[in-house]
Amino acid sequence: MDFSPGSFRAARALLGKAQDDVAEGSGVDRRVVMRLEKTSYAKPTDAAHRVRRYYEGEGIEFLGADDQAGPGVRWKTVGQDDFFRRRQVQAARVMINLSQTQLALRLGVVRSVVTKYESGAVKTPDPEFIERAMSTLQDEGVTFLPDEAAKGTIGVRMSQPTS
Repeated sequence: MDFSPGSFRAARALLGKAQDDVAEGSGVDRRVVMRLEKTSYAKPTDAAHRVRRYYEGEGIEFLGADDQAGPGVRWKTVGQDDFFRRRQVQAARVMINLSQTQLALRLGVVRSVVTKYESGAVKTPDPEFIERAMSTLQDEGVTFLPDEAAKGTIGVRMSQPTS
């Protein structure tokens, strides 16, 4: 069962929620959410299970690592709107613990371009920017779902299996 910090960060990004929202919805302190997004635990705590159940109740499915790919998250049901792939790109970025500034540097743009894209402040982003962002994140080791294994639902996962 996946309790990796990257998956917790990516789940929150797919939902577009703040840590405070997750803490309130799952009944844990915000500091717990922060710790789960930063540190792996050999044995998940009750609070980790509560946060994971919250995400699952909100429609997120956790994908365990297998011999084909690493851990990830996706929507449980088909039809979740992600116009311009904003949530997927953000989830991929945070899954690998890349800041907006770091992604901007890799893309050769200023941080505000990434911030405005992810927040939706840019209503119609440049398709070339989206493709470059996705390609860059794929080069960093993220796979964008859907694929055949994802049953048509959107999400992200690590490309390589973890040991």
